[in-house]
Amino acid sequence: MLGNKNKKTKTAMGGIGTAILLCALMALMPMTSLVDNTATDGAINAEYSVQSDVFGEMPAALEKTTYEYDPSQELLGMRDTNSKGFLTEDGRIAQLTSDEAIHYLDISGAYEEIDLNIKATPTGWEVNENLFVTSFGAEVAHGLGIQANQFVDPIVTGLNPMLITIDSTGTTPMVFDAPPAIGNVEVGGNMIRYPLAEGFAIDYAVETTQVKQNLLIQERPTLEIDDEYFGFTEGMVMPIGYGLYLDGVALGEEITITQGELEIRNIETGEVLATIPEPTVYDSSDSEPYIGTYFIEVYGPTIVLTTAVETSWLLSEDRVFPVSVDPTVKLFKAGSGYCRVYYPNCYNSNYVDLYRSSWSMTSQEVPWMKYTFGSSSALPQGATVDEINWRVYTSRYGGSATVSAKILEACGTQPNYQTSISTATCSGSIAANIITGSQSSLNDRKLISSIGNSASIGNIAWSSGWKTVELCDNNNPSGTACSATTGAHNYVINAQTNGGTVGFGAHSTSTGYQYMRFQQSGSLANYVEVIYSGGSDPNPPASSHVPYSDLTTYIEGKRTFFTTLTDLSGIDTTSTNGVKLVYRINNASTWTSVAATAIGSCSTGDGECRFKGSTADLSAGDYVEYYWKFQDLNALANGPNVGYDPAPPATAANPATWVTSNAHWFFVDDVANAGDAMKFTYLQTDVHSGSRGASGGFHDR
Repeated sequence: MLGNKNKKTKTAMGGIGTAILLCALMALMPMTSLVDNTATDGAINAEYSVQSDVFGEMPAALEKTTYEYDPSQELLGMRDTNSKGFLTEDGRIAQLTSDEAIHYLDISGAYEEIDLNIKATPTGWEVNENLFVTSFGAEVAHGLGIQANQFVDPIVTGLNPMLITIDSTGTTPMVFDAPPAIGNVEVGGNMIRYPLAEGFAIDYAVETTQVKQNLLIQERPTLEIDDEYFGFTEGMVMPIGYGLYLDGVALGEEITITQGELEIRNIETGEVLATIPEPTVYDSSDSEPYIGTYFIEVYGPTIVLTTAVETSWLLSEDRVFPVSVDPTVKLFKAGSGYCRVYYPNCYNSNYVDLYRSSWSMTSQEVPWMKYTFGSSSALPQGATVDEINWRVYTSRYGGSATVSAKILEACGTQPNYQTSISTATCSGSIAANIITGSQSSLNDRKLISSIGNSASIGNIAWSSGWKTVELCDNNNPSGTACSATTGAHNYVINAQTNGGTVGFGAHSTSTGYQYMRFQQSGSLANYVEVIYSGGSDPNPPASSHVPYSDLTTYIEGKRTFFTTLTDLSGIDTTSTNGVKLVYRINNASTWTSVAATAIGSCSTGDGECRFKGSTADLSAGDYVEYYWKFQDLNALANGPNVGYDPAPPATAANPATWVTSNAHWFFVDDVANAGDAMKFTYLQTDVHSGSRGASGGFHDR
């Protein structure tokens, strides 16, 4: 059973509290070398499976994602935070939209693959190819820094963690005496484990939306009879201009005791930078998590945070060790979650289960997932949807049940305190603001009713591995045609066409024990697959490149050029036939072809996309010629339309030969030959003058 949530304030604290605070302050110095504000340009072209099982061995390096499509045929310009696209073998386009982030926007404005592997640095370890940067210290006392973006200082946490016990008043923490730890820091995949004491360790797992922290308790500890709580204390430091809040109220020096979610907010605007969700406690059985308790004291930007669990729960004969106590720093809302049917409450979470207890009819959870289609997801003009599938991966299971997959509809409101989902009628797609896991009673009850009552779109096999739920397929005579005007697939087509949101869920009416976990992160994250074809366009893309040509320059080094391409049927952004900057130096016999990078997203439905490409380093005396080559995604019988910049005239018999004889050119002269005129010219490339976080606004000057 879940512990009662409460908030208490006390004015007294034992001397150990001051000692802990001083330790936290002393630990701040090592953190100055932990966080690097410079983002890394470029990333490994892979996606990864997130591992966060604190009870297992440390994972190996996270493996590269393998899709059913040829990686070289990925349309790189179709990338945005949650989606990607591929050219299929038969010339169609497959668009995959995940409920979780699979790409991050690098400093140049290009979408790169997320890599959650923790890598060594001179001062510890870090993950910097993610939506945020996480830096770990070399020792457990040094903690970690979590930088949400380059415009905000890092959240520093995990400073000088120590095991403690607390009496029933909540005001007298005492250091728990345990033998020193034996062993080294372990790193595997997206996890790092610091030994804390003999039989205790601190684990961190970096995910796309959050950093999970776990106190790992290997065996049942020996405690005093007066010990009401057992857990650990750590120091935190807020970014400049931010504070710690509970329910929108700033916390202070008085002890705050709560089981609720904490917020890190901008002091002036109230904007939420990150949250610290309610602390969850797990043992090694299949029972649902228990809710722990926070004890918080705030001294300006410095926080003393204690996360603990009642000793009555921890020392129970029913407890199966190891046990983990889990405070988490969450920077982004997950696109998924689960609802507890009886209470009823819904939660935003990366851990999504279909669960029913074997001993308590009030312990039932149902999952939900949310997919958002932005403007980059729109189909090109004249395209036809051929197939829609929902692809999910179940990573843990127990018991047995018949599981129905659902596209969520508006189905009324679930009553309070019911052991099963009540029957209701449904009409139309569920509103996007309902699919949030907001713990808002009315919205949560609507979401629960939708999961239980929406029409089934197929069954999910009770096994581990990938599952495919077909919504429509024009090539399956026994299924639903995508052109049919009725059917759940129309919710997806409408969301993709109009830039909307669609929700999915799973439910079982079986009453026995059941436990199925849906993987929500990395290479095993679920996604909606839309395969389409068609669209017409007889002309190649048009380029609006401003030539760097017919001139002499006195600046050595590489040159970065930009162009904007427009086309009705979309721009090919595959690594094989995508946009290329082609150049040669000093009339070389061969030309060098460099794959251009899309700035921001360039989907097949975008009529205009921006690209950049760079030469190698140039030296005085180099004569440089260059041109652009590109093609569209025309799927007619004549195939893609190939274009160049400079554009060959219609009379050119062989455009590919013409462009090499009429390429843009410039000469790099020695600065000593620049003359003595009172004029200074300085070239800046790839300058960003847009708003914060915008991918546009790049230019040379």
